[in-house]
Order: sequence, then C-alpha cells, then structure tokens
Amino acid sequence: MMDIVLDAVEAVRYVSVHPRIDESKIVLMGHSEGAIVLPIICREVKKNAGLADIFGCIFYSGFGETLEKALDLQRETILADIQLEKGMKGFILRSLITEAGLIKQYDQ
Repeated sequence: MMDIVLDAVEAVRYVSVHPRIDESKIVLMGHSEGAIVLPIICREVKKNAGLADIFGCIFYSGFGETLEKALDLQRETILADIQLEKGMKGFILRSLITEAGLIKQYDQ
C-alpha cells in the first residue's frame, strides 16, 4: 500500500513544479482504495520538505468498509479468480501468487 502512497506523493511533486499549476491549490481525489489512503498521502506530502500542503481532498466511494476488510476481500477475490484460470496461464498464476504471499504483500 505504501507504494501507492509514495507514487501519489511523487505525482504531487511532479505537478507542483508545472508552470501552469498553483502548487498551493492542488486537490487530490481518491476512489475506493485511493480514498482510503488519501489521508496518508496528505500526511506524507506534508512531511516532504518543499511541498505545499494539499489544498483539498475528494473522497469517492471509499468508506463502505475498513481498509482491512477491503484488503481481505481483494485478496480472496484474487485467489478465487486465479483458481478459475485454465491452462498454462492458470498454472503459472497459481505457482506465483499464493495466499501467504498476498498476506505478506498487504502487511508491508
């Protein structure tokens, strides 16, 4: 999840130096998981020296459940979809993507 946050911070850094953008008026919008991590993104932008605080946030479809429940559902869906894949693609996906691996990835 932190990779999403760090990518967003870098996107803010990128647009902040654009000559046609007022860095003090940047508004972020997050959808679904993006809306859940939006406060973390704003915190990380604030911690980065040289970046202006985010002017505003738009939370779009993000708070129907906790992040933990959303990640559990996402992991279960991925594993179920992999089981349905046929042939070599299914074999490779089942070999590379495991429940333990997804749990470890989400915990990071």
